[in-house]
Amino acid sequence: MPNMLVNIDGYSGLVRDCSSGAVLNTNKSEYENFLTKRKKLLQEKQLLQQRDVEIAELKSEICELKQLVATLANVINNKTST
Repeated sequence: MPNMLVNIDGYSGLVRDCSSGAVLNTNKSEYENFLTKRKKLLQEKQLLQQRDVEIAELKSEICELKQLVATLANVINNKTST
């Protein structure tokens, strides 16, 4: 038995599948626009995640540099006081 599709009043490009009750978008250009926007959002999300990792690495490196500077300062202070 083929699926029967009924147009939804007031919404061009939308139909209802009578067997399942699902609302379907039959407008290909809208669907392609959705896919393009979704791909762009996923790429932006990935870029933000990469930046978060880079920021965490930079914070770690700054802490390491602070420790090295403190160690050097202690060595210099110990040499000048003896």
